[in-house]
Amino acid sequence: MFGTTVFGYVRALRINEAHSLLEQGKVNVSEAAGMVGYHNVSHFSLLFRKTFGCIPSEVCKS
Repeated sequence: MFGTTVFGYVRALRINEAHSLLEQGKVNVSEAAGMVGYHNVSHFSLLFRKTFGCIPSEVCKS
């Protein structure tokens, strides 16, 4: 009905919030991952790259 699962929706919210935090430049990658609930930074980075097409540290630089 909505085109995604509840888990997919929550995951999208978390990854978008992390993207926002990184764009603001107030936190580093590991801090952003932890703030949105990812304890494994490698897993967070893979999901971030899959979602946005760039690694989290590239967002900080741009």
